[in-house]
Amino acid sequence: VPMISGRGLGHTGGTLDKLESIPGLSVELTADEIRQQVERIGVAMVGQTDALVPADRRMYALRDATGTVASVPLIASSIISKKAAEGLSALVLDVKFGEAAFMVERADATGLARSMIDAANGMGITTKAVLTTMDQPLGCAIGNSLEVLESVEALCGNGPEDLEELVCVQGGLLLEATGLAVDMQTGALMIHDSLQDGSAFGRFREMVEAQGGGTSIFDSDASLMRGLGLMDPELLTTELCASANGWVEDIDAMALAEACLEIGAGRKQLDDEIDRAVGAILEVQVGDQLEKGEPWVVLYHRDEIPRARLE
Repeated sequence: VPMISGRGLGHTGGTLDKLESIPGLSVELTADEIRQQVERIGVAMVGQTDALVPADRRMYALRDATGTVASVPLIASSIISKKAAEGLSALVLDVKFGEAAFMVERADATGLARSMIDAANGMGITTKAVLTTMDQPLGCAIGNSLEVLESVEALCGNGPEDLEELVCVQGGLLLEATGLAVDMQTGALMIHDSLQDGSAFGRFREMVEAQGGGTSIFDSDASLMRGLGLMDPELLTTELCASANGWVEDIDAMALAEACLEIGAGRKQLDDEIDRAVGAILEVQVGDQLEKGEPWVVLYHRDEIPRARLE
């Protein structure tokens, strides 16, 4: 499973930015190195290079600056060009819609999905798309290092239920498409088993080591937190608490994403440096009951945040 990924655009995070939270891990591999790694361990997660989908690398850098982040033709061409370069036989696309997605309306996301499916199938890649909502955050973590931490927990079978369900369903669809499972349900169970028996995490650890990352950070919870920069004494935490008793009716994913962008988790300009340790951890999900004074989110940040902004 080779994966060519990108960096953060606008309020969204980028897979490469998250991976680089792991000390030493390199996402800059040559085509030969990618091929050899996939043949050896079955997986590689890398970025574009001057020799690998070079046009997409330039277009990707221009989309944010030109206000064309949500352009259907540019999104479809960017994603499918990378998938074609990976030499895939099958592909499952997670197409987001909702307040925090590029496509706010479901109809627009459906149009994007159909555009990508047509392009990929035309290149001989058996392709399916799943529409998923981004009105509420997926999982509990927002921010680069925090999302790596949550991903490691999920790979060990201890992740949030909504994240695990999405991984199992989409993984099941992919196993069905490649003929490794007779149907999606069987494939989903195979993915679930790999999360529970440690094999999924073991393969991720092999990938980190193959790409130069220090795997000793996975030796304990403390070493992982320290390695991801989450135990930095200069990193501050602030709890936001419920002002009254009640039930969680909605969580605004866009508002949280924009708040994390403001504290440095993302890029406002193409050349901005990001702070991989900052972000937020949700303590509740929609439908949970909250007592007055109980925390619903914890912010990880560098500078003091004025009380007026928190309110």
